[in-house]
Amino acid sequence: MEPIGEMRRFERLSVGPEYEVSLEFEGRELSDAVLQNISASGCGVKIPRTEADGLEAGLRFNRLYLVHPALPFVPLEATIVRMLGRAGGSREGYVLLGLDFVYVSPTVEHLIQGHVAEHLNSETPES
Repeated sequence: MEPIGEMRRFERLSVGPEYEVSLEFEGRELSDAVLQNISASGCGVKIPRTEADGLEAGLRFNRLYLVHPALPFVPLEATIVRMLGRAGGSREGYVLLGLDFVYVSPTVEHLIQGHVAEHLNSETPES
């Protein structure tokens, strides 16, 4: 059972370098963003602190793409629901963004959910 406050609608899959993410904020691409995990309702993304300027909980990314051959390549919208690792005045290190998808079609939600479930239930890790 997950701790209180950590209950999620969908299972989450931790991912490796075979998964990528493309994020755009205020017309600029966050080029060093690294996808950490995915679920049908959102994802975790690690970005350098130097790219976190202007980001805060509640802000929306209007263009987010999950980049993997088994996932739908469609533009998604996502809202920042949490930011971890932000330190005042420090420009080194990373910030982890917790993003919730906004207005995801049932088809896309189903495809992501199926992909996550398939990999969580598989006996061999994806390479």
